[in-house]
Amino acid sequence: MKKGLEIINLLGFVVAMSLLLLSFSPTVNASGFAETHGNAQFICYEIKQRSDHYRNTLKVVVNIYLDPDYPMSPYNAAVLYIMKVYQSPADKDEWGVKDGNYEHHTVTLRMYNPRSGNSQGTIMEYLPESIIKEEYGGTKTYGFAISGGESIQVAGAEAHLDVQTYVSWTVPVYHYTLKPLRMTNEEFKVVGDITGDYEVARTYTTAVSVPYSSFGLQNIQIYTEGRYHQWKWLDPDSTIRVSFTVGFGGDEVPV
Repeated sequence: MKKGLEIINLLGFVVAMSLLLLSFSPTVNASGFAETHGNAQFICYEIKQRSDHYRNTLKVVVNIYLDPDYPMSPYNAAVLYIMKVYQSPADKDEWGVKDGNYEHHTVTLRMYNPRSGNSQGTIMEYLPESIIKEEYGGTKTYGFAISGGESIQVAGAEAHLDVQTYVSWTVPVYHYTLKPLRMTNEEFKVVGDITGDYEVARTYTTAVSVPYSSFGLQNIQIYTEGRYHQWKWLDPDSTIRVSFTVGFGGDEVPV
């Protein structure tokens, strides 16, 4: 009975939090780039953007979702963080995305140090779990299952997963390889290397799920790095770095 009351309280908190966000930010759903299925609930989002003096730009959008049916948590709930990164080269002076390799990657995406209440959190699931290589233009649809103790990635026009609760989203892809470098309970690090047209902007996505283990503040730290190159005489490079924390509940999250 106590556990049932905890779930009810948790869902009540989430509903109140969602209504508060909507009342103060009417456009909150505009950045909810993923589609929820089953009982998955959109909570909030955070956007950070930074440019260098050449006008190369790195934009990071993090969406947070809640699954109240997650079976591997004391409160039967999990928080899902989806990190979407837009890497856009300057539209003048021949600036473009740097060609990646194993020592000098085009982009780095990192989620680490998750926390739930006063406890250190645990990253249980990751996306992508293996190397994703795209050598043609088009779009890719991802599905992330967060209720069955298993993450699932699906490519195609739509995501059809054999689970009740999941989140799906579609991003454009063009000539890049996205590969995980570190996958632990405290950190998930992914890097991207590109081929093809260096002047074309790229969109990268990673996601993790963290079991909801206690009431209070839920957050995770975010880091991303984008590298750019000027394809002309002298060939200078530029690197843009963005680091911040996202979360919900409890006290205001320091950014």
